[in-house]
Amino acid sequence: MRRVRFVLVFVLLVLLLASSPLTVASAQLGSDVDQINQELVALEPYVHFADDGTSTLDARSARQDGFSEAVVSLAEEIVAFHNELVETAATSDVHDVESIKISLERYPRLRKFFELASQEATAEKSLNGPSPLGVHPCGTYSNPVPNYTPPRYTFGPYADPEGTLLSWGFHHTAWYACGQLPPYDCPHDFTRDRDYYGPYGHCWSPCFRDQGRTADGSLYFTIQYGEPNPEVYKGSWPSWWPYWYWDGYVFWWHLTY
Repeated sequence: MRRVRFVLVFVLLVLLLASSPLTVASAQLGSDVDQINQELVALEPYVHFADDGTSTLDARSARQDGFSEAVVSLAEEIVAFHNELVETAATSDVHDVESIKISLERYPRLRKFFELASQEATAEKSLNGPSPLGVHPCGTYSNPVPNYTPPRYTFGPYADPEGTLLSWGFHHTAWYACGQLPPYDCPHDFTRDRDYYGPYGHCWSPCFRDQGRTADGSLYFTIQYGEPNPEVYKGSWPSWWPYWYWDGYVFWWHLTY
């Protein structure tokens, strides 16, 4: 009996020493969105971007290094979802992730994760307490920034609402974001790239944007301040992205808020 106990203790020690607290998740993909998000962040060294913006995941190495099967399988779907977004954006010249129509039915794990994250984000709206430490300042699934739909503010009257918005640093939102035909940009929709100071620190531009809107015949316009910028494929992306799955996060944020 003593020998059996010794063997059991030895096996438990080996298992504990072989486990990494960040990369090994003993539970399946459950309701702990923060734990899942931490593992996704830790997977960044295993994700590689090609020149065309598509990405690959070294799933074999990730599994060998101790990542759970549930999280690796989720990451594989995130990569596949990203690649479909990128390919659709390239063929249609659309850089606004809000305007890319992709069904989540082909990505059941990602769809479930989106649902879990949305449920948790909605539930946390009523909670008051100290901000968690170590949260990315640009926001994550477990701690979105902002965790609400920003309100719209009305300005005016102005004799030239469009000219006023342009003088304030806005530009006409690209045609693809409002259903216009090229090369005509959105006549009543305006975008201004910006950084963002949120509850977890500073997030750099152009990760966020302000959105302005005018109306025919009106001397007034509205501005919505500070939302994750849906134009995720602009400029030198993904070099300015906060993390490797930023486009998926922004897609989810606009679904939720």
